[in-house]
Formats: sequence, C-alpha cells, structure tokens
Amino acid sequence: MTYLLMSKGMIRTALFLCTGCLGVMLGGCGAGDGATDPATSGASEASEQLASPLSEDRSEHSSGRSHCEPFVSNSVRMTPIACPTWTPADAHVFSSDIAADGSQFLPTALALLNPPGASLHTFIPDFGVGPGDAHAGPYDSEFSEGLSRLGFTSKRRFTGAEFSSPDGVWLVFMGVPRGARGDVTGKSPDFANGPIIADTVFPIVMTGALYKDGAVFDPAFGLNVSAMNELLPGQGFQGYSHMPIFIVDNLEFGGHPGEDPRGHYEYRFEFRDATNAGWRVSAPFMVR
Repeated sequence: MTYLLMSKGMIRTALFLCTGCLGVMLGGCGAGDGATDPATSGASEASEQLASPLSEDRSEHSSGRSHCEPFVSNSVRMTPIACPTWTPADAHVFSSDIAADGSQFLPTALALLNPPGASLHTFIPDFGVGPGDAHAGPYDSEFSEGLSRLGFTSKRRFTGAEFSSPDGVWLVFMGVPRGARGDVTGKSPDFANGPIIADTVFPIVMTGALYKDGAVFDPAFGLNVSAMNELLPGQGFQGYSHMPIFIVDNLEFGGHPGEDPRGHYEYRFEFRDATNAGWRVSAPFMVR
C-alpha cells in the first residue's frame, strides 16, 4: 500500500531509496517474511555474499568510523547486527506538517533532499520517490543541509501539537556504503562505477514499532526493500549509492486520536539484509 493511500489510524512508514537507487513509499502494514521482533531478537552472525563483477575492498580504512561500531547521532542510536555492508549517517528526529491526510509528506521529503531549483530526487507515479539528476557523493550530510534549509530543528522534546495532526514526528537517516572509500563498487543510477550497497545483500527487511512509556503504541511498521536491478531492471545497476530513510508518525496515524499525547516515545526498528546482518535502531523522544 502506498503512502498516498494512507488513512487515519494506520501509520505509514516511508522508506526512500533515492539517488543511485529507486525510491518507494510503502505503508507499514506488517512485518516481512521471516522477520524478527527487534525488541526481543539478538544479533545474528552473518557472512558477506558479494559476487563478481562487483569490486570489493576488504581492507580496513584509516579514516572514518568502523562499519561494525554503534552509531549515535542526535539521540538516535544504531547498533550493528553482525557486520552489515552499509552504515547509517546523518540521523535526525524533528517535527513538521504532514497534513491531516498525509498529503504534505511527499513535498516535505522532496524539499529535504532537493536544494532549490534542483531535481536530484523526483516522484515516480505509482511508485514513490526515485532518482532524478545523477549527483556524486558524499551523501552523509544531505539531511542536515535539508533541515537547515527548511528551518527544522533536530531535537528530543516535542509539544503535544507537534505530535498531533496535522504535524508528525519524523525519524530520518541516510544509509551509505561502508568504509571510507566504499568496500564494494559498481554501477548505480548516480554513476557508472562507485561505492554501492550491493544488490547481493538485498532484500533488506525492516520491522519494528513505535513505543510509548515502554508499551507498543503503533505496531504498523514493516517493509521489504528489493535489489536495485529488480526495481530498475535492464540497465545493469548493481546497487544503491545511498538510501535516504524517512519514518513519521503522530497521535492520529498511530490510532490514538483524542488521547493525551504526553509521554516517553521510542522508534524501535531492525533492518536486516539477506545475510541477516543489519542495524538495530533506537530513536527516543518525549512529548510533553
């Protein structure tokens, strides 16, 4: 179910795989096949399955943090499950208008990723947000730049109005290939050869929920992300240059209209790839 079919009482997860990838906006109506509950599952060991003709550099890079280390950014904490081939960056939690029917979500998402006059990311009818004009990296500051342009503030404390229709609280972050130079290189819509999150580790399955005061507040999150060559077949693409990820919820979409919004919340998710490696995500915030 696409985001554009979003209805009240059902949260929508918006996962944008853009620029060097293809974007999709899907409603979170349940977990993917074989998914585990991020609140109870443990880290699983996994091996990399990266095949020719991709080029892989298995050496440790001297600059940048290790891909197997936890990631913390603006109160968002992500813990690796095994050693995934991609790493999160540039995470933010903020509030903005999404409109009572969700119709403002797409314009805001595009504005976050596109500087004025640019079309680096575009809307694809019947699918979602996809690559626009090819652009080179680095991609790990696109959200910071977008929040600054739009005047949004990354924070942990929100008013009831900021978590109630027409507003919502967002979690965004960028997935990028691991390593300072990229451990795997190949073709994406952004370039003929460069660092990618390889198709060989897809599908990536997201599962999780929004919690309030330690109990599930909105369980309706779940998504399977397909390989690039399945999304855009016949063009020789071998992976994603980067994966902008957007998640948003509020009192009404969470199925609690009219309730007291005050409390301690936490977005809690897992992203696992075909090798069972991935990231466990925790993004706490407070509504007062």
